[in-house]
Amino acid sequence: MNDEMKEPDEEKALNESDERKPDFKAEQFSDGASDTPSSEITPSNEDGGARKNEENDSLLTRAIHKLGNKKRAAIAAAVAVVIIFSLPMLFPQLFCSHKLWANATCTSPRVCKSCGKTEGEPLGHEWEEATCTTPKTCQRCGETKGEPLGHQPGSWTKEVDYVDATSKEIRECERCGEVVDTRNEKEITSFLGDGKFSISPKGFIDRLNEEFSDIPNCSSMNADYELDDSGMGLELQIKNGSKIAGIGGFFSDSSNPVLLSYLGSENCFKNIVMYFENSDYAAATALATIQAIDPTLSFSDAKEVGAACVDTPTVKNGIAYAIVASNGEYWLSARIE
Repeated sequence: MNDEMKEPDEEKALNESDERKPDFKAEQFSDGASDTPSSEITPSNEDGGARKNEENDSLLTRAIHKLGNKKRAAIAAAVAVVIIFSLPMLFPQLFCSHKLWANATCTSPRVCKSCGKTEGEPLGHEWEEATCTTPKTCQRCGETKGEPLGHQPGSWTKEVDYVDATSKEIRECERCGEVVDTRNEKEITSFLGDGKFSISPKGFIDRLNEEFSDIPNCSSMNADYELDDSGMGLELQIKNGSKIAGIGGFFSDSSNPVLLSYLGSENCFKNIVMYFENSDYAAATALATIQAIDPTLSFSDAKEVGAACVDTPTVKNGIAYAIVASNGEYWLSARIE
């Protein structure tokens, strides 16, 4: 190989060697530093710390991401559980067994107490027509509609309370019969009228029972009435408890008994006759009868009349009383003189 061929190759090698040499600059050397340059630069502590922090940051980031994924999964699971348990509340009718029902009312259908589902139709009101004192009213629920009709007063009539011996004029509602007005209230001083007793047979019996309750040891005695065997006469019975103490009747004259149809009528009898087998029953009934037949007499007045009329008829205030004793039997009569 000749010299001409070697020269270019050597030049090329020298150039490549120069390119590999480090290019040192003056500012790379500080004062007092070694004049010998170093081909490698040793990393500082700061650079190493930075790389370590980067590595730690990478681990923390991966851990956070890993934990974050678990947290999101836990949150998603919790949300799913909440949704599952909330479905019956959000859509109760889809999950209800409908075992508890509230019956239908006038205005609402049958309703499930658990979920509110309805079934069927309301019953509707069952109206009862208005009366004098109440408006149109539903019999089922009590709801009202409109106004009461108001009373419709009729004509004046006389009403007698035989037990209290009072009378008054009343006016009743023609629609419902309630007493809507009263006037001329007064006490009755006599049960005599037009030759007959103005007190009715039933009124006399009610008043007699009231008087029995005021006589000592006679609270168990009471009076009642029934038809006689003919089905036409009115028979009076005096009882002491369940035992019959005496019998009698109402008579329109000396022989004919009063018909049952006149039981509640005024001016229907003229005479009362009673029969007893015991003097105690006869005496007690005589006292009660005298007071019942004459509202003006006190208990002491009745005792005087009763004692005076034994075997001797005694007249007091237009009424003749007589107690007749015969063979242990007693008859009591009270009639208009």
